[in-house]
Amino acid sequence: MQYLDGVCPFRWIDTGQVPLFASIYSGRTQFSGRIYDHVKPGHKESFFDKMATQLVSSEQLGWFTADYMNDPEKRLYTKRLMHLRHNLLNYFNCGEMDRPLKFKNMPTRSLMWGSLTAQRITTPYVHNGVFKLDDGTRMAVFVNATPQDVTFEPIIPSDFGKIAVCDGKNPSVLYDAGVEMTLEPRQIAVIVASNDNEKLQSEAERIHKALVKINGFTPGVFLHDIFTKGGDIPLHYDFEDYPVWHTQPTYRGEGCFEFIGHPERRRMTEFNLKLEVDTEYELEIAIRKDLDTKSVLRVGNYSKENKITHYAVIGEDVPADGVWHYRKVRFKTDGDVHRSALYFYLEPTTGTLRIDELKIKKVK
Repeated sequence: MQYLDGVCPFRWIDTGQVPLFASIYSGRTQFSGRIYDHVKPGHKESFFDKMATQLVSSEQLGWFTADYMNDPEKRLYTKRLMHLRHNLLNYFNCGEMDRPLKFKNMPTRSLMWGSLTAQRITTPYVHNGVFKLDDGTRMAVFVNATPQDVTFEPIIPSDFGKIAVCDGKNPSVLYDAGVEMTLEPRQIAVIVASNDNEKLQSEAERIHKALVKINGFTPGVFLHDIFTKGGDIPLHYDFEDYPVWHTQPTYRGEGCFEFIGHPERRRMTEFNLKLEVDTEYELEIAIRKDLDTKSVLRVGNYSKENKITHYAVIGEDVPADGVWHYRKVRFKTDGDVHRSALYFYLEPTTGTLRIDELKIKKVK
């Protein structure tokens, strides 16, 4: 195994699979990447089961496209599981996988999982994995992948010793036997087990502290959220919440919106606007196009019949020279405003379109 640093088990998505390979080689090689919805998409809920399965099998999380993180619920779930995995790395990297626990009562669900072809996969509501360190300390991780409360009782083998349940909500208590647990939607918990009370208490406190922090996480705000929500008029958005971490300068301040091109496909995105009928507006914006980049911005509206009307075109005269240019344009809406937005169109390119200092106001 000294010649194998990692394994990509991306097609490991069949019903009844067990982590046999990981049980032998966990701690000796890294497992990275599950296929999520590569060709045939599955049920939305399958995302949560796949990531839970990755965590309890000691795999690195993910291998999905970035747009998955536009969903605040998926974003928060991913953030929590990543931080939990970080806090449990000693078990995954230095421990050995033990048999997962059995339960006195555990419901299951069947969902279509996306892959090269969608398959119906049956999994427990709560996913579980157990790892053991050389000193005998065991860690059992539990992930409720469902959007509902789940009450269950894990069967704890007698050789585990005393256990401590850590959920980040209640202080850890030492138990001599199993205990009934209730996990809220998407909640995670950890059981630590050892015959050394002092070591057990110390480790339980460490994990409890980490879970308190993890439970306090929020999805945060993505640029996608801002674009989807749109803005009230008058609008001034300077993108300072999204600093640019490289040498390319912004128009003003530290942040700007970067729309990265695709070498083979035309890309389009939109910034929703709350425009009123039969109203004149003035739009100001800073635009920067990379070399060999062809792009245009349009203020448009889709009617109730889903027909688009363009009220203004911005940026056609902006050269693709890698320099910031400031533009101002006036436009007037009609009487059929239904779903209006500022649309960004970027022809196939390896370059990037950047915008900054977006301002829109009514013309008095």
